[in-house]
Amino acid sequence: MNAIIVHGGNTYLPYISDCIEQFFIFNKNSILYFIVDDYFPELDGLTQKHPNLKIVLRKSLKPTFAHRFYLIVNRSAHNRWRGGFWRYVVERFFLIQEFMLQSGENNLLHFEYDNLIYADINSYAEKFKALSENAKILLPADGDTRCIAGIMFIPSAESLTKFCNYYNAHFTIRVKNDMLAFSDYINSKPELCSTLPVVPQSYVTGKSELTSQKGIVHTKLERLANGIESLGTIFDAAAFGQFVGGIDQRNTDDKKTTIGFINPDSAYNVQDFQVEWKTIDGFQKPFIIYKNEVFPVFNLHIHSKNLNLYRSDTFAKE
Repeated sequence: MNAIIVHGGNTYLPYISDCIEQFFIFNKNSILYFIVDDYFPELDGLTQKHPNLKIVLRKSLKPTFAHRFYLIVNRSAHNRWRGGFWRYVVERFFLIQEFMLQSGENNLLHFEYDNLIYADINSYAEKFKALSENAKILLPADGDTRCIAGIMFIPSAESLTKFCNYYNAHFTIRVKNDMLAFSDYINSKPELCSTLPVVPQSYVTGKSELTSQKGIVHTKLERLANGIESLGTIFDAAAFGQFVGGIDQRNTDDKKTTIGFINPDSAYNVQDFQVEWKTIDGFQKPFIIYKNEVFPVFNLHIHSKNLNLYRSDTFAKE
């Protein structure tokens, strides 16, 4: 099983290297494809050190009609906030779809590069495919209305083609970001998209609703623990990574540390869990504990961008 990340724009962000280095700690036998607009000199050392890091230039991908439509017509493609952040957030799905079409790659793990991966993805490949039923995109949800595409399993180019077409059909004029769009997609097309577990089953069993810190009432609790029995690991939609590492300082006026941040929108409260770091084969890995149940954490979404502090080879947690 292989993986893919995407970066748009002409600025290389240093924490991308931390993301890549972390991935290869546990995934030396997997290819990590990296789609970029232009080649960055910073990648020279990484590609030499990690032969399975494969750089894919955007210009090598043949744009589909759906992609061209998105760039020309969709309002989100013309939003210039933070250098076109929302354009790139959505456009990456069109780029990955084109890559999968041209390369013939199937069953890819995609993650945003402010994530750290703490698992051997090959050990989960068959479990992903079974949960996906070889058709569904899988990604974590943190409540009734948001699916967080920080990490996702993509079974085929066809599965992503269907989402891209859905996005163009529904969110061209009345724009929605990727989080809201995927949540709508699950509601409309449950045969094509589903969720990854963010909490243990015991956290939602016997409950009809959960209320976020902001007072949002969530009732679609089946989204939160879906697949936990088969996968046996927790995926971080963002809440755990925000609690462990804080949030992006650009999102707050308070320049004090935000470590211990509680996501106000999330249906689950990370303070209900214990986060523990364990050294396994010389590398640090995070686990969550709830009611004496212990689950490995597949990824952490390090919203603060301080990925270097939480790499498995830095031992910052000892």
